[in-house]
Amino acid sequence: MYRLREMEIDDKVCEQVSMTMLEGVYPKAVIERCVQESEPWSTKVRRVRASTALALVLFVMGMALWSRLNQCQVWQKLVGALSDLHPSSPEDPLSDSGISGRRQELGSQCLQALMRERCRLLAHPASMPGAFFGRYRLMAIDGTVFNTPDTKANAAAFGRSSNQYGPGAYPQVRCVLMAECGSHAVVGLEIDRYDVSEVHGAHRLLEKLGPTMLVLVDAGITSGGFVEHALQCKAHVLGALEAGAWEQLSPQRRLADGSVLAWVGPTRPNQAHYRVHRGIWVRIISYRVTDERLGEPGKVYRLVTTLLNPRVAPALELIALYHPRVAQRDCCRAKSDLRSESCSKPEAQSERDGRNRRTERKKGGREQELRNSQEKRP
Repeated sequence: MYRLREMEIDDKVCEQVSMTMLEGVYPKAVIERCVQESEPWSTKVRRVRASTALALVLFVMGMALWSRLNQCQVWQKLVGALSDLHPSSPEDPLSDSGISGRRQELGSQCLQALMRERCRLLAHPASMPGAFFGRYRLMAIDGTVFNTPDTKANAAAFGRSSNQYGPGAYPQVRCVLMAECGSHAVVGLEIDRYDVSEVHGAHRLLEKLGPTMLVLVDAGITSGGFVEHALQCKAHVLGALEAGAWEQLSPQRRLADGSVLAWVGPTRPNQAHYRVHRGIWVRIISYRVTDERLGEPGKVYRLVTTLLNPRVAPALELIALYHPRVAQRDCCRAKSDLRSESCSKPEAQSERDGRNRRTERKKGGREQELRNSQEKRP
């Protein structure tokens, strides 16, 4: 983590911050360019120094790596040893309010640009054949919610769940992620309020797909509009169907492998938010499992795919491809909690208060943490 170096009396600690293990993925020049091109940097009157902005980006990355520490503790992990080596080390460390102010100046746009540029596909057929199905690269889109510290700012920005007993304990952020199966590399992220459906984020992520990609989705995302949108992006879909969905489609034709070729016709205006415009052909696969470790024995599971040729994509191979990955949530390992594990313990109140200070008074602070937490996931 630390590298021995000689420091002059006029050197600033923020200019010496470096995380060697991340330099290969996030070069200094790329970070500085993303910061300079972001709107907060280009529009504000008083700009922070480039070295300070670089240190802030590395600091937010450090917050993702040490997610259980508050801001000051993360900063000390990054620069504590350097401060000790500095010939004129300041007596007072950087305050929490000072860090928060700098993060507010930085904003989240530069982190979005950094993620778009550097979070890339990793799998190759030779080294990771499990990330492919024939000539198709396997991708997955999945939604989840992240708990955030219980502050008024977070509640106003993101909202929270509620039921007949009252509001939920924590504000929550709705995130939809696109990941590469096999490597689990997150290459796309959409952030919304809790009360915004994950379907909207899934449609926006479809623009990141390309030819020779097969995207796996669960039943909450699968719809005729989604499938048609994916085909327009020249990608293919393999998704689960909810009980009763598309059971009465006509015409239908049973194929040699037991799957059914069916026509999904156009939907009427105002019938769905994402409607089917021209109609699409799909294959529907129905199956049961006998091993209770894989699901509920005797239950009928149904899949839909745009791979229409049963010789290229046999039903049994698609079942073996989809069920273990999605039923066990293997496609997107992104279920995380950004609040303290010990928030519910009374003796941890002071520690919780310190960790809650990780959250900015502005929405951009939480977006910084969410985007960087996904940049670090393997």
